[in-house]
Amino acid sequence: MVNPIGIFDSGIGGLSILNKLKEILPNENFIYLADNKNFPYGGKSKKEIFSLSLKNCEKLISLNCKIILIACNTSTTNSIQKLRKSISIPIIGIEPALKPAINYTKTKQIGVLATKKTLGSKLFF
Repeated sequence: MVNPIGIFDSGIGGLSILNKLKEILPNENFIYLADNKNFPYGGKSKKEIFSLSLKNCEKLISLNCKIILIACNTSTTNSIQKLRKSISIPIIGIEPALKPAINYTKTKQIGVLATKKTLGSKLFF
């Protein structure tokens, strides 16, 4: 069996990403980890978010994942840089597409649904 692509989210929201990946990468295997026990991440400290994210990555690595995709905005914006320094396999994160969205809107206004931790991260300043 070819090593799978690992995906984690704080819940089940990332299943939409998994479904799209399965569509565009039909020959890949995937493992999806939903951290429902600790959902939501938005009210947690940056230290807690990193700790949970690292634990998720370590679990996916123990399952022989070749790459990890973080399907959680809060985890991506608050821990991806530190995770990349701690983990030996590639890590991809997702972020709200605010910059592209503003280019496509006719009114130059967009709505954003995100946790305070996501919007308060350095990636948005």
